[in-house]
Amino acid sequence: MVRMKPVQERVEIVQQPYVERRRYFSYPTAPIVGALAGASGIVMIISTFLEWISGSGMTGWSMMFSSGFGTTRNFLFSMGASKIVFTGFWSLLFGILVIAGAVTLMTGWGGANGLVLTGGILGLGLSVVSIIMIYTLKPVAFAPGPGLWLFAVFSLIAAVAGAVGASQVDYEAGA
Repeated sequence: MVRMKPVQERVEIVQQPYVERRRYFSYPTAPIVGALAGASGIVMIISTFLEWISGSGMTGWSMMFSSGFGTTRNFLFSMGASKIVFTGFWSLLFGILVIAGAVTLMTGWGGANGLVLTGGILGLGLSVVSIIMIYTLKPVAFAPGPGLWLFAVFSLIAAVAGAVGASQVDYEAGA
């Protein structure tokens, strides 16, 4: 009887090159910036449901659908007597944009600081325009409500958080 030797296949050992693992956060203050941006985005969304024009009962949400002032009303803005006030659509949109940037920051993906910064700057710009237009309505003496002020303040906070995050990324890249 002929004995057969088992055939052993040739095995090559290939060593994988060392790849440095990506850090969870792109810079040391990312958790703080992400948390601050996330909280700002949440308050920006909540501001939609608060009063935007004091004494009128108009919220950013109600301005989107039925009420508003002036002759032209749609879900984006109310306009009349050459004055424009933006509706709550924008606080919802920019709040979601800021929250998306915060979540992206917290999960370690890059480029989220620009998202937070953009949402904050655009929100601040539209809220400031609305505040100025409400103050200039004559002969009726309207004043911006707490919802519009919250939208402006937390848009500013989101813009600052995005700018700080962007500067930290630039600093880390240079180091």
